[in-house]
Amino acid sequence: MRWQVRVALAAIVVFTVAGTEPLAAQPQPPAPQPAPPLPPPDRMVLVGDSIAVSIGDALVQAAAAQGIPLHNAARSGCSQIDGIATTADGVLFPWSTGCAAGTAAFQQEVVALYQPDVVVWLSTWEAVDRILDDGAWVRFGTFAGNPRILAEIDEAVQRLTADGARLVLVIPAPLPPGSEDEDHAAISRLPLLTTVLREYARQHTDRVFVVEMAELICPDGPPCPTTIDGYAPRPDGMHFDDPAGARWVADWLLPKVLGPATPAAPSPGRTTAGVTAA
Repeated sequence: MRWQVRVALAAIVVFTVAGTEPLAAQPQPPAPQPAPPLPPPDRMVLVGDSIAVSIGDALVQAAAAQGIPLHNAARSGCSQIDGIATTADGVLFPWSTGCAAGTAAFQQEVVALYQPDVVVWLSTWEAVDRILDDGAWVRFGTFAGNPRILAEIDEAVQRLTADGARLVLVIPAPLPPGSEDEDHAAISRLPLLTTVLREYARQHTDRVFVVEMAELICPDGPPCPTTIDGYAPRPDGMHFDDPAGARWVADWLLPKVLGPATPAAPSPGRTTAGVTAA
């Protein structure tokens, strides 16, 4: 199964090899049929990094208003996959070792304790390079590195859905121009990561679905605005640190997560900003 995931996704997603130009885009695979209607969940869990942390409280409140307990298991700066995160030069971030310690065990514990029917994944740190358990330094966006990282994503999804939960990948919207974090290692590779996640969802339509944040906060395509409908939900361009904006986004996001999300092809010009694959 792991090798099937690696080969199939590597054949679809366009990888940028260090020091070379991007390869030609591959044909878009046919969009799958919409998922069937699903019953409301009894329990939900949110996993992710600081972006998930920033909207976590608002999403917990939005779920509670619907009578659904939601546990916020997001961890700032932490990826959802194994490995010690590094910069492109191989330097560890101050929190790399702490985040990497026990990721798999943490996810298994969360699933066992809260028994979610739906797991919401909102994370960007999968896009950075990392040192895996076998000591290999794996570089995201390369032919050698991406199959390893895809396998780690697949293992994380299997852990989080082990008891039958469906998993919703929330795809972050592009940052507005001039944002504080637009040069961050994870954010600069976000277009390629979102392509990887969309393709992964297309190949796992039985349990993995997609919600595109850009539908709300970047409705007309890039460049994304800093304010919309009177809200400025991402003051730094990335995190939902404005309380009113976070509640506005959470109230929109929860029905999307509860509904029959479809991992279909994104709408051209709306949610494909910077993506190198068609």
